[in-house]
Amino acid sequence: MYDNKIQTARNLIKSHNENVSEKFQVDIEDFIENLQQMGGTSEETLSACTWEDLQDCGLPKILSRRIANIFRKKNGIGSNKSSYVSKQKAESMGLEELIERYNPKDPYNAVGQRLKLISEGKKFLVFDDDGTLNVEESKKRLDDIIDGHEEIESIFIDDKPVTLYAVGERLDLVTYIDPIFKKPLRKGELCSITKRSWSNIEKDIKQLIYLAVHCTGELSVRVDQCGSYSNDIFSAHEIIDMAEDENAFRKISVRCPEAALYFKKKKKIGDLPNLMTSIQASRKIDKSNDPFYGNKVY
Repeated sequence: MYDNKIQTARNLIKSHNENVSEKFQVDIEDFIENLQQMGGTSEETLSACTWEDLQDCGLPKILSRRIANIFRKKNGIGSNKSSYVSKQKAESMGLEELIERYNPKDPYNAVGQRLKLISEGKKFLVFDDDGTLNVEESKKRLDDIIDGHEEIESIFIDDKPVTLYAVGERLDLVTYIDPIFKKPLRKGELCSITKRSWSNIEKDIKQLIYLAVHCTGELSVRVDQCGSYSNDIFSAHEIIDMAEDENAFRKISVRCPEAALYFKKKKKIGDLPNLMTSIQASRKIDKSNDPFYGNKVY
């Protein structure tokens, strides 16, 4: 559990660093060293960390709050606690334990049905940015429902609006987009068109390719009259081959000088494309729905 929480913190810091200029980036190893010097060497001591403690270790305020919440979770990422609970046991469990055991991918099990009954089908579930269930905030909202308060659609946490969900409702999925086709990538960053993965390609290379294809036009993939890419899949494969080269960034920059200059300009002002998209999931789980319906590219 300790290693999983530390790895989650590393991932969040890495994501933060990718979206800010070098001046505001956090040195991950320095943070870990400061955390351990402060005593954060076990799951128990991590759970005692406040966001102010983590801020003293070198994290910005909002990020420190996010990581402190992960460190405090009793049943966080990597827990060995089973999500299976019998109907009889679910009826005897307290609210916090029920929420801890809730599985968004299996909302119709005993825990989900018990929570749905208690909540009267109203919205109360709160999820963090990485998709993990925020047990503490969810319990507060469920307590509100039990106390007779009206259902609300969203709340503010750390000055950020957060959507509330009912049992059985799914989060919008945030995923990477293909830098060539601007379409959502599947798990493992797999392209639906070329059937190849972008997972081992550095982000700056993907950003450079995106600019070369969609901004300067120095790399192109033709579309036929039916809107299909089938006539030029070979060109897409060639671009991915270039991206996988050991000196990919330099070679693509030589071939696409305008894109390279545009990349440099965008990077300087912190305006490079983040290559993420939000896939709006059906509010109710329904396998017949198209998972790529209504996606937004940022």
